[in-house]
Amino acid sequence: MAIILIVLIAACGIFEILFLGIYLKKRQKKKKEIQKNLYKMIESRVLEQSLKYRITSGQAAVQECAKPFLYMEFRNTKPRISYLFPLDEWITIGRNKENKVCIHDETFSRLHCKIGIINNVLLLQDQGSVNGTRIHRGIFKKIDVSGGQQEILQSGDRIKIGDYRMKIKIFYGSEAMG
Repeated sequence: MAIILIVLIAACGIFEILFLGIYLKKRQKKKKEIQKNLYKMIESRVLEQSLKYRITSGQAAVQECAKPFLYMEFRNTKPRISYLFPLDEWITIGRNKENKVCIHDETFSRLHCKIGIINNVLLLQDQGSVNGTRIHRGIFKKIDVSGGQQEILQSGDRIKIGDYRMKIKIFYGSEAMG
């Protein structure tokens, strides 16, 4: 009888531990969801505030009154990865960890390409990458950039490097945002 009682007490303890573990796991998952939603809200707030300065002509001409920014969102990653950069210096993309955007993938060169402003125009420069870079503009236009070439970027362009796709948006914001 005593053995059965001990087994029942031990079984109750195990069930308690299991239920506690399940509860903590659900709580941690909910906390991650809240953080994710908070990041999205902050990101959308920054974009909302700066969209009143955004470029509608497509080309990124530098305005004297506002600082240009580049919003870059990777479309086929889970969770989606996004970056917000002031365009006061070149944005480097590649496999090397010294790049501003570092992607550890074989299809990326160590320094694959860079994005920046020259003479008031936003450019993507391929840095002699092996696989090249493709720009998708609109529905049908595809531009291949490789071997050290450069191409003008427009807000809304999609850039494809290997299996990775990113969409870019160009807008203007105040100095306080950068």
